[in-house]
Amino acid sequence: MIAAGMRHIFKGNATALAAVLAGTLISLPAHAQQAPPASQPTAAPTATPDGCSSELVQDGCGTLTFADGSTYVGGFRGGLPDGSGRVAYADGSTFQGEFEEGDISGHNGIFTQADGTVMPGKFHDAGLDVSQPHTVTNFPFWRAFFGDSAVVFVAAVIKPDGSVTGARVITPNKDYPSFDEAALEGVKQWRYVPATVDGKPVETIRFIQLQFATVD
Repeated sequence: MIAAGMRHIFKGNATALAAVLAGTLISLPAHAQQAPPASQPTAAPTATPDGCSSELVQDGCGTLTFADGSTYVGGFRGGLPDGSGRVAYADGSTFQGEFEEGDISGHNGIFTQADGTVMPGKFHDAGLDVSQPHTVTNFPFWRAFFGDSAVVFVAAVIKPDGSVTGARVITPNKDYPSFDEAALEGVKQWRYVPATVDGKPVETIRFIQLQFATVD
């Protein structure tokens, strides 16, 4: 199950594209049908010092590595972080807390700076606030022309300034990689309201579902 706040739907044909603005659909034809989420494989468990798999798993305890080297180690359910987990960011800072369907749950997580200083105050995942517009993500022309559809899951790190880094596709589309390329290109241009601890912006992670669907 994917949280509604992560869904971004793009629809198009050979001449027209649709986009979303801060999670709200604009210029979409009526009665558009949503495709079901793509299935994600379960990797064979590999022992780690934490007792978790060193690979991404569908359910259980596993590891997800972002494109910038940041990692999430902890519980997974349905291929998304769910349960207790720890994020180690590329700059050396860390976050320990609870996750639910890919989002950080509650405000009681612990954020530690790269020098080992534990930041006081409660964590607030402000990236969930719908207040920042997202730029248009292009629907690949030939995929729209031939009536193809796809669902792309992107894992990304949101920097303290709200910019996106470390973005990677969780389950690559082997048949139509142009959908993955379009999703990454679009997401990397987005900007979020940053997460904060005691009012100070900090890094956080984000799991984004983008749906590309053709229309007649």
